[in-house]
Amino acid sequence: MGWQDLSSYEWNVNAFHLEDYAPVHVTSIDGQPQISRDDQVLLLRLGLVVADSVFDLIRASPERVPIRCVIGGAFDTCVVFRFH
Repeated sequence: MGWQDLSSYEWNVNAFHLEDYAPVHVTSIDGQPQISRDDQVLLLRLGLVVADSVFDLIRASPERVPIRCVIGGAFDTCVVFRFH
């Protein structure tokens, strides 16, 4: 797969583009995706719900597992959810 280390692999496989899972309108301007401000807010809220759900799953585990959730790329082209 060409990964130089496990962190790079994890960073890539744990990336979920939230616009692929939400009812938002993505347009294309000069070949670049564009998401309206209202839809960006919706995606950020969805990211918070997903993070809360991930934390609930981890809290239910009998083993303590350190986890970090990241909602990134929150601008007019995408919103990405990651967890590590």
